[in-house]
Parts: sequence; structure tokens; C-alpha cells
Amino acid sequence: SIIWWECDAKDLLPEGFTHPGSPNGEFKKETDIMDVWFDSGSSWNGVVVNRPELTYPADLYLEGSDQYRGWFNSSLITSVANHGVAPY
Repeated sequence: SIIWWECDAKDLLPEGFTHPGSPNGEFKKETDIMDVWFDSGSSWNGVVVNRPELTYPADLYLEGSDQYRGWFNSSLITSVANHGVAPY
């Protein structure tokens, strides 16, 4: 769905719903990231699943040692939830 991009924040909330921390009570939509680990962790779907010249699961999955708990795990969770197998 592209509703996030087509509607104002007020259109996505119940009528009269306000933000107590905002001077005018209005919400401002974030437009660049839903969740950093979810976004990066589901990148396998845009790469190996949608490109027939690549294999799924991937033969190689590179990451930095500092990414293990974030990107690596979110990749595993999103792939298993969607396809029943790890993406690597």
C-alpha cells in the first residue's frame, strides 16, 4: 500500500487525535525509515528473491561483527516468516 505517501498524518489517525508533545497537537509523518533493522533486514527480498540470476537462499551473506544482533537477526526473522527458510 502507498497510503503512507498519499495521505496526511491527520488522515491516518482517528478524528481529534492529537500529540500532547506538539505545540499545535499535530503529528508529523516520518518519511525515510519504518525501522532501521526491519528495513535493512528485509533487503534480501529486494535482492535475491526478485533477481532470477541470483540464488535464494543466498550463497554468501556478508556483514560486520557489530551487525549480528540487528541486521543478521532481522534478516533471518523476516525470511523465515515469509518463506520458511533463512535468506543465507
